[in-house]
Amino acid sequence: MIGRSGMRLAAAALLLAVGAGAREAPVAATPGEDPTAYVDPLIGTGGNGHVFPGATVPFGMVQLSPSNDRNGWNWTSGYHYSDGDIKGFAHTHISGAGLSALGDILLMPTRSPSTEAGSAEHPGSGYRSRFSHSRELARPGYYRVHLDDPDVDAELTAAMRAGFHRYTYRGDAPRYVVIDPTHSVGDHAYRTEIEIVSDHEIRGWKRAISQSSGDRSVFFVARFSLPFASARLTEDDRPVAGRARAGRSNRTARRNSSAICGAKTRRYRCACCSISRIPRPRGLRAPGVPPRGARGTPPRPRRGPEAAPARSATRSPG
Repeated sequence: MIGRSGMRLAAAALLLAVGAGAREAPVAATPGEDPTAYVDPLIGTGGNGHVFPGATVPFGMVQLSPSNDRNGWNWTSGYHYSDGDIKGFAHTHISGAGLSALGDILLMPTRSPSTEAGSAEHPGSGYRSRFSHSRELARPGYYRVHLDDPDVDAELTAAMRAGFHRYTYRGDAPRYVVIDPTHSVGDHAYRTEIEIVSDHEIRGWKRAISQSSGDRSVFFVARFSLPFASARLTEDDRPVAGRARAGRSNRTARRNSSAICGAKTRRYRCACCSISRIPRPRGLRAPGVPPRGARGTPPRPRRGPEAAPARSATRSPG
């Protein structure tokens, strides 16, 4: 039992503590200092945070980030810090909400001319790659990681309506990029189309549905900084003839880049943007962080047979 003097002593100590806290000056950035230097996009990527670490801008249409298959509730952003592998880099993600959706239009550099992703349980069984957090960097608007299996440095940044990739391949092994519109984070992609437009450009669209996002269409155009040596389409990971394909599971792959394409150089750049029911942008430019971005106006993409009007643009690493 505390006597009156003891109670007065406790109250005085409490008031002293509160008063001392009130006199402390708030922490503030000094003039000329960049406040974003205090931001760590990896905060919230573990536990139940549901945060993605990739590149985006405020109110942007693109959230370009490493993306994996939904492996339970903790993977609703497409990424969890406990992961030891990356399936690829997709252009739309939800952060912090605990809702599972999006993960649209995945790109991934690889060394094999195959659009099979493989599984985390069997590393090396597809284009999915292992990585280490010690070789991963995230800062506002920029993400970089070394992909161990293909020995590739991947860099990502974003503009308001476009995502920009730069892939640097080490060594002289074959270089490919997979474009997979069937990837989703909790959505069901039930129809896709891909077209090889030229040796610099691939475009397509997907229809997907989920309880979180409803029934929606996403269009994209992928433009590459350098011509690719070859490109081919697959359906259910089996090569198919032709330069355009509509179906349930279509991918493209480019070599030096689900079309599979082959590149001629060790460095490649790509830009991708997703635009729906708004005026066509006059041009695409990356923000002032590496990789340097793309120029030019994206062409009007083809409409799918069931698709609502929408537009998108994409480029390649180079």
